[in-house]
Amino acid sequence: MEFLHPEYYSNDKINKHIEDIWRDIEGYSSEIFPDDSFERKEKYSFVDILLPIIKKPDKSIIKGLIVSRATDYICSILPIIKNNFILIANSMWGSCSKSENADAYFTLYENSQREEWLRNEYSILKDKLLIPLQDADYANERVLFPLETEKDIDVLMIGRMHRCKNLDIFLKALMYINQKYGKILNAVLITGSGTRGEKETEVYRQLVDICGSEEKFRSYITIVDKVKPSMMFKYYSRAKLTALTSIFEGKNRSIQESLLCNTPVICFSSFNKYIRGGAPILPERCGYYVEEFSAEAFGEKLYALIESGCITYNTREIALKYYGRANTIERILKTIPYYCEMIPNLFESDILDNECLNTALADKFGSYEDFLYENSITSPLNDRNNYQFLECSNML
Repeated sequence: MEFLHPEYYSNDKINKHIEDIWRDIEGYSSEIFPDDSFERKEKYSFVDILLPIIKKPDKSIIKGLIVSRATDYICSILPIIKNNFILIANSMWGSCSKSENADAYFTLYENSQREEWLRNEYSILKDKLLIPLQDADYANERVLFPLETEKDIDVLMIGRMHRCKNLDIFLKALMYINQKYGKILNAVLITGSGTRGEKETEVYRQLVDICGSEEKFRSYITIVDKVKPSMMFKYYSRAKLTALTSIFEGKNRSIQESLLCNTPVICFSSFNKYIRGGAPILPERCGYYVEEFSAEAFGEKLYALIESGCITYNTREIALKYYGRANTIERILKTIPYYCEMIPNLFESDILDNECLNTALADKFGSYEDFLYENSITSPLNDRNNYQFLECSNML
């Protein structure tokens, strides 16, 4: 299924009432559903950011917490999971999930007007908890950190070969800089995939056609198809700027990842403007906005920043106030009334210092911090054949 309104990818002035725009956006989700194809369902995943635990000494059970783009599918194959976990639905897109089994829903940004409309428009959301976060906020700040290295990449772009990424705008901006100022920037594009399907190949061919030849295209952009997540910090650290030329999608994770590596972001000010409301794209002093949606405007701003030599690289300290695993899980737990009631002293210390969580997980993981940053990546929960783990091993 494709988003039925691709004009949102390349037009920042949609001539519709805001509620009609929201309906267009809500018509698509990147979730995985029970009736999806086998190939798509095989891609399901979830992040278990809290396991079911038994509080000591009263032996009361605290449910675990799962965030997933496949809540309904997971419940269809493991109905009992609802007995042990609170589920947060994540659309992996600019829309809000309409999962029938979720307890809470990610809405990306704080936008009270949109939240009110969602509750009125979709009965399933009427009394549910809406959380202004997305999986991108859950970036691992222990893996994404600044490396002391030469800034030899002028501009880094992270984006698959998809029309929503506006890679043509990025390419044309680089060509504009060369044509006007006689300079070819060292630009690197990480696509995240070692193979290209039909749609990706079509986008690639369009980029080549813009330049006239593949050789010329490659003179403007160095493509890196696949990088291990644990190695991304090296590319971010080498970049002077991370570019984002899309104007509508989900909450682009390259923003959080780049800022955690002390590299500021340059993007259009219209990015996700219809779902953001007044919420900012970037924290203050963490990047640069291009006001006009055009390749020329992007190129001018990009060139001016590179040539100025005045780009500051201290975004991580600010980003940690908004992103990262510890920050995100603390915001989630403190938003959900159930955990506010069940976890002692939740508001009295940082989440990683919570005595209840650390005591309960000590035997299996060492501490909640160890679980959050190490074991949750390769959790046994991601193998549905090991579901016994929930019922036995976690009853500490």
